[in-house]
Amino acid sequence: MRRHLFFKKACIFTVILSLAVLSFGGCKGGDDTAGTFDGDVSFPLKEPVTLTYWVPLGGSVGVIDDFSQMGMYKELEKKTNVKIEFIHPIESQLSEQFNIMIASGTYPDIIDGMSYYSGGLTKAYNDGIIVRLNDLIDRYAPNLKKIYETYPALLPYVLDENGDHFVFPSLKGGAVLRQGNGPIFRKDWLEKLNLSVPETIDDWTNTLRAFKNNMNAKRPLILTTKDLKKDILIGAFGIKYDFYVDNGKVKYGPYEQNYKEYLKLLKQWYDEGLLDKEFGTLNTKMIDSSILNNEGGAYIGVLGNGLQRYLTLTTDPSFALQPVPYPVLHKGDSQTIETLASIVGSKNCAITTACKNPEIAAAWLDYAYSKEGSLICNFGVEGESYTMENGYPTFTKLLTNNPEGKPFSTMGRMYARSFSVGPFVLDTRYGEQFFSMDVQKEAVDVWGKYAKEAEEASHEYLGTLNPDEISQTTSKMNQIQTYADEYFIKFILGNASLDEFDRYLAEMKNMKMDEILAVYQQAYDRFIQKYPNYKIPYDTDISEIYRK
Repeated sequence: MRRHLFFKKACIFTVILSLAVLSFGGCKGGDDTAGTFDGDVSFPLKEPVTLTYWVPLGGSVGVIDDFSQMGMYKELEKKTNVKIEFIHPIESQLSEQFNIMIASGTYPDIIDGMSYYSGGLTKAYNDGIIVRLNDLIDRYAPNLKKIYETYPALLPYVLDENGDHFVFPSLKGGAVLRQGNGPIFRKDWLEKLNLSVPETIDDWTNTLRAFKNNMNAKRPLILTTKDLKKDILIGAFGIKYDFYVDNGKVKYGPYEQNYKEYLKLLKQWYDEGLLDKEFGTLNTKMIDSSILNNEGGAYIGVLGNGLQRYLTLTTDPSFALQPVPYPVLHKGDSQTIETLASIVGSKNCAITTACKNPEIAAAWLDYAYSKEGSLICNFGVEGESYTMENGYPTFTKLLTNNPEGKPFSTMGRMYARSFSVGPFVLDTRYGEQFFSMDVQKEAVDVWGKYAKEAEEASHEYLGTLNPDEISQTTSKMNQIQTYADEYFIKFILGNASLDEFDRYLAEMKNMKMDEILAVYQQAYDRFIQKYPNYKIPYDTDISEIYRK
């Protein structure tokens, strides 16, 4: 939640949204809940209650059409007597769909996706869209409250500057669940060409050339535009495609000189045919086909879909995959920008002012953080998707060795949101089983090679802009981000020469980038002053709370 304020591209419906906010100005600020809440809530409820829940399907697209089909939610309904009516936006239009919903002034009871709200959670509360959760958590969320009491280092990541709660967060257990994304090369090709595992950027270049020239790879490096902006590659140049902190100073990667060196690399790879020519339009089917049909030699993937699924689907007996470390510029360097995902994820749930039963919504969301609820959210339905063996929740062969040959990840998404995360604690025991292949265990170690150094370097931007700062920066930052995204593509394709890079920086300066950085610096300094010891050790496993 406390990553920078999720400035997306300018909302298509900004004007509509502004009018809608004005129309419910009477709700603005100070309204902690949509109604009164008195008394206790105990499950199962004596009488059924229905709640509406706006949430993207995410990785479950193509597996199920509605979360109501998932074993987890069927089981939760049995345990709580709360029926959920899901509203699933179109995946390719998430921000647009969200803005249409907000502009309509008609909200569901629960929203998983407030990161799309321009201005952040505090502004969403001030605008009368979501409720403040402090009293609700104190009275109706004992399980989440216990987690915060046990792991107080989480609080700086979930509270706003005023100490207010606005979401029920998605939380991750051990490092195996936070180190789930990294570069993967064809191991059988490396061995056939007698090549070592690449470590430096030059190693990558030479290996990709060998894949193209000697293995006839049509797509030596299969990366999407989104992949190219991940810390994995750009981090080798000591920057992020985002806000980050360097020795206490807030910076924005696309506004740094080192960014030019990264663009030079990508253009070189593109011109040589090493980077997929269709990186801007790649979709999942194209990527799958390229990897499984010997067209591609390297990509960025996750432990499940990126390793396990391909190794399950391949019909080529020689097909093998090799996780490789995040690249560095020079041998012996460390990649310190970021290697572990935050313990606090982005799949967080807010209760809206439209909710007539906020105490039930809070208690229902909190149930997911209980020991019993956590088992359901992580493992699904006991006796079907998992069984308890000596106190250890163990996935059944229906998932791990499906008789119809369906991948573990596909079957898992039919039973639990642990396979795509949600507002609960992702349990390390889920990860130990889902990532049980030797190559997956290797990937956790390989991708986490610099985790400790990254933690010590503290490059992650933390801080929340107040409403005045948001009003100062949002419109300007939207314009800057649109400009940066546009020129990112232009520079790689050669539609804009890198000789124009200084002019590009000057235009950003004219767009008030320095002023924005100054505002972000103020917010960061306030955060550090308030939370000087905010760091969560990289080896923290908060799911241990369920094993004590």
